[in-house]
Amino acid sequence: MPSAPPGIGNGATEGGIIAPLSFSLPNNLTLLFNSQVAILKDTVGGGYHPGLANLVNLSAPIAKNVTLYGELWSNFNFDNPRTIQQYSFDTAVAYIVRPNFQIDAGMNIGLNRDTPALQVYMGAAAECGGPPRCC
Repeated sequence: MPSAPPGIGNGATEGGIIAPLSFSLPNNLTLLFNSQVAILKDTVGGGYHPGLANLVNLSAPIAKNVTLYGELWSNFNFDNPRTIQQYSFDTAVAYIVRPNFQIDAGMNIGLNRDTPALQVYMGAAAECGGPPRCC
C-alpha cells in the first residue's frame, strides 16, 4: 500500500515475497541467502513488471559484541523500456553496545554502471521494552 509522502514514492500498490535462508557454519560464521520477487509499477503506463533481488551474506564475529559482514547483492528491475541490472559488494560492521542497543556502519561498492559507485552508511537499532516506557 502506498505510504510515502507525495514526491517521494510512486503512489502505487506494490508487493512481493522474500525468502531468507540462513546456515550456521563452523567458527561462528553465518551464511545467509536472501531472495526477493516483487511486482512493481511500470515507470511509463499503468502496468506492472517483476523485480528480483538476491544477496549472499557471510558474517563472522571479530571481537566480543562485534560482527563483520561481507555480501554480494544483485537487483533486476524489468521495467519498460529498460531493464536495470545492479550489482554490488557490501561490507559492514555491527557493535552490540548493550543487549538491546546496536550501532553499525558499512559501505556498498557498485560493481557496474547502473549501481551507485559508493554508498556509506551508519545506523543504530534499539529494541524497546514496550509500554509504558520505551528504551
